[in-house]
Amino acid sequence: MIIIFKVKIPATTTNLGPGFDCLGMSVELFNFITVEKSDTLEIVIPDDEKGIIPTDDTNLIVQAMKKSYDYLGVAFIPVKITQENNIPFARGLGSSAACIVGGILAANKLSGEKLDFEEMLSLAVSMDGHPDNVLPAFLGGMTAASMDENKKVTYVKLMPHDKFQFVFIIPNFHLKTSDARKVLPNEYSFHDAVHSSGNAVVLTASLVNGLEGNLKAACEDYLHQPYRKSLIPNYDLVKNKAYALGAHAFYLSGAGPTMCCIVTGDAQLFIKSMSEYLEGIGEYKLFSSPASSKGAEIF
Repeated sequence: MIIIFKVKIPATTTNLGPGFDCLGMSVELFNFITVEKSDTLEIVIPDDEKGIIPTDDTNLIVQAMKKSYDYLGVAFIPVKITQENNIPFARGLGSSAACIVGGILAANKLSGEKLDFEEMLSLAVSMDGHPDNVLPAFLGGMTAASMDENKKVTYVKLMPHDKFQFVFIIPNFHLKTSDARKVLPNEYSFHDAVHSSGNAVVLTASLVNGLEGNLKAACEDYLHQPYRKSLIPNYDLVKNKAYALGAHAFYLSGAGPTMCCIVTGDAQLFIKSMSEYLEGIGEYKLFSSPASSKGAEIF
């Protein structure tokens, strides 16, 4: 078969503590989608993901492509899709958003690039529900976004100071966002809403300006982490150890179960020390990354 193009989509970490459903950031971990000419739809996935990721038209990449074609009013264009999935599935690192963004970009490319960015963003948000994951997957960097009652997104792209490294601690189990939302309350107090919004503002400004002394307090939130941490074994133990090892901040990546530490200095030394501690309490994978300045690309 003839390869037409590839799509490269970054992982994303969202919420960053208090920025619930509005803050997100891309990191240097990528999924790749290879698109080849074909007479029928064919989906190839890694062997270890068979039975987890569908290989029919319920595949999320295909669903995103179909939604794009429906919006454009064009017939589905059959292709062979090969997925290289480096972003862990259902771990709070934007695996679903990567599929949605990748599928929309692929469909737009195949249909003659008729969609502008705002249209692609609107399609992605309608599928993912919120802009916090899809925006940094599209744009790269750190994004702050709000969405009105008509689903219109207002956003800005920022870059955290380059002194910061983000160390991700990935437990060996899946946690679907839909399940993580079930533990959240339907209403919040005035106090909790004000404190979380204030922390989100301070966190954003401090990340951009390199003010690591603000991050520990600013990463605390009252909207989702106090409830979701009950779904993650050893959450408080890992958090306390991260601060003991010199992390400037600790937060739940997306809906979890991945946890993130913001550090400066030697991230690999931090990972070594944390890995040694984690060996005694469970099975985890760790990696570090700066904020990725680039979003999804077609090549």
